[in-house]
Amino acid sequence: MSKSFILGKKQPTLYSRKVAPCVLEDKDLCFAACGNTIKVSSLRTGFCVKTIRQSLQNEKLTDVHKSDILSMTIQRNPQKQLRLTTVCARGTVAEWDPET
Repeated sequence: MSKSFILGKKQPTLYSRKVAPCVLEDKDLCFAACGNTIKVSSLRTGFCVKTIRQSLQNEKLTDVHKSDILSMTIQRNPQKQLRLTTVCARGTVAEWDPET
């Protein structure tokens, strides 16, 4: 009797075609919307280095966006810090620190 094992099931990443990716050339990072998450990829290697999606609310990690991300921009605030701003289909606006 032979045994079979499932080692892993990789789901393809579906990037949003409606939202242009944001590139930070000085940090060698690319931010791309993928449903309700943001995939951060290295421009040097092409690998996904992290996924941005959750924040700490009421001592519990929860997804910030409950629907697809529709808009994404990177800007410097008055204190000269980089900020990644995203808006989802439900109208939720989130501000992220792209350097962490």
